[in-house]
Amino acid sequence: MPVLSVDIPVLETERLVLREPRADDMPAFAAFAASDRARFVGGADPSPHAAWDGLRGMLGHWLLRGFGWWTAEDRERFEERTKALIDQ
Repeated sequence: MPVLSVDIPVLETERLVLREPRADDMPAFAAFAASDRARFVGGADPSPHAAWDGLRGMLGHWLLRGFGWWTAEDRERFEERTKALIDQ
């Protein structure tokens, strides 16, 4: 069975890291999708299923089109998570 993969670039600024969406982003993504702020990007839907579909769609867009949405993460938090992964 062929494996599909894509290299999603990581963009870094002084304060932020823009990175690929990940499965562990789901709780924060679901909270955003259920919030009033989501109306600016397609509408609010409080169901976890709709949030999961949105996250899958973001990843699928990268795979099928070669570009898409990033997840913004505070640089300090990103560095803490990266160190934790390396230290495992």
